[in-house]
Amino acid sequence: MTAQEEKLSRELTEHIVKTYTWLLQCISYHFDNADEYKLKELPKDFNQYLGRIRLAVDAYVTGNTINDELEAYENGELSNQIPIRIKE
Repeated sequence: MTAQEEKLSRELTEHIVKTYTWLLQCISYHFDNADEYKLKELPKDFNQYLGRIRLAVDAYVTGNTINDELEAYENGELSNQIPIRIKE
């Protein structure tokens, strides 16, 4: 791996981790009764979306792809069934 590839990977990883952390913080603020922050239109099945995001982050970090069976299971009955596989 070249220095440029390693730097790009680190930069991308940093963006992914910061975004994932920010998302989790926003959801925790939403449920904090002492906080006025609220998310508009938070889906009832938001925990399934969080699971899908966690799988995608894990797949990126480990380099393991998400197979069709796991993706179908994770999509379940979500109305927004976006593919979560990371293409190589």
